[in-house]
Amino acid sequence: MKPMTALPLTRASALAAAIATTALVVLSLVGPVAPASAHHIWKKCANVAFTPNSDDVAASIRVRRIYCSYARDFIRDFDAAPGERYAGYRCTWRSVDSDVLPYTRFRCDRGTQTMIWHRY
Repeated sequence: MKPMTALPLTRASALAAAIATTALVVLSLVGPVAPASAHHIWKKCANVAFTPNSDDVAASIRVRRIYCSYARDFIRDFDAAPGERYAGYRCTWRSVDSDVLPYTRFRCDRGTQTMIWHRY
């Protein structure tokens, strides 16, 4: 019985390896993107409490093509230094006078990724 030896790479297998490596590099640079099946689906996320046992909270958090854990971390960080451009996202906000409790509605977009929340 002969020992097994490595087969030489063909041009096609070398090309396939290069494509796979490039795809992994590109995917690592894109950032936290939810699965493609969730492309047009809005997900609701848990609230972010800034002060325990108070109305100091980000609520009604909805995301599209972003994981909730990333969005909650983003909202915590964004709250400390809000800006029209933050972490690669373009953000807008407006005050809403509600009968119950006034709040500010935030929206941050980057390509097809979107986060929306209310800050009380």
